[in-house]
Amino acid sequence: MILRACAVAALLASATVAQRVETVAFPTDLTVSPFVANFLERRVGVEFQTESNALRLDIGASRDLWRRVENDETIAVGADFFTYTRLRQKSQFRFPVEAVDYLFGLNAVYRVDREDDAYGARFRVSHVSAHLADGRWNDRADEWMERREPFTYSKEFVELAPFYRFGATRVYGCLTWVFHVIPSYLGSYQGQIGVERFFPEATFLGATPFLAYDLRLRETTAWTADNSAAAGVKFGEPFGAGLSLIVHYYQGANVHGLFHDRREEYVSLGVNVDL
Repeated sequence: MILRACAVAALLASATVAQRVETVAFPTDLTVSPFVANFLERRVGVEFQTESNALRLDIGASRDLWRRVENDETIAVGADFFTYTRLRQKSQFRFPVEAVDYLFGLNAVYRVDREDDAYGARFRVSHVSAHLADGRWNDRADEWMERREPFTYSKEFVELAPFYRFGATRVYGCLTWVFHVIPSYLGSYQGQIGVERFFPEATFLGATPFLAYDLRLRETTAWTADNSAAAGVKFGEPFGAGLSLIVHYYQGANVHGLFHDRREEYVSLGVNVDL
């Protein structure tokens, strides 16, 4: 009788352990959602600058391809494919494309979930290339606008971004090493810190307010700082799928590779679909 009880207990224990292990190919959600104020994240949306005719269009995706969950630990491997495009507004609903940057690469993430918090890190290895588009060509003058001609801009980098989330707040850091870049005078190292806070206690009609800030220090010909701040509301999960309405402030180097030598400051209004 005792042996039978021990056997049943062992079977129950093994079944409990087995229920805590799961391996999934092509899950429908992301293990680590994009950092809200970091400009180099996949998005599906558009931002209109308030004091100019410029706008930014983002089209892309980051997906987990494989995931393993064991107890409170998650390991996943995924892929990133997205573009971020600069356009300008003209009359009759026309939007000439001036510049487009492409990013593709692989990522791996590790996350530990607890009752009220979570922590982990995301690792990315990526390639970025940048190009001028026909919206920068002046047909009347038969030349590129501002006489800024296309040139080769390309870089490959690895990035490690540890994070810690407690409740509805997430903080993160990021270290980036650019191991190959054209033009060669651009720097090899970048560092970031960021924070984002959702306010579920203020949710109204399904919209949750949020604030986010990202500081990026980058090495070019000298060390410079980029500041990115966002505020808005999100319909859906704070760190999951949904739709966000955003007011964005940016001060720093132009995010498009072929304008990397220009610094800008602007406020934009945008919408983003978090898939």
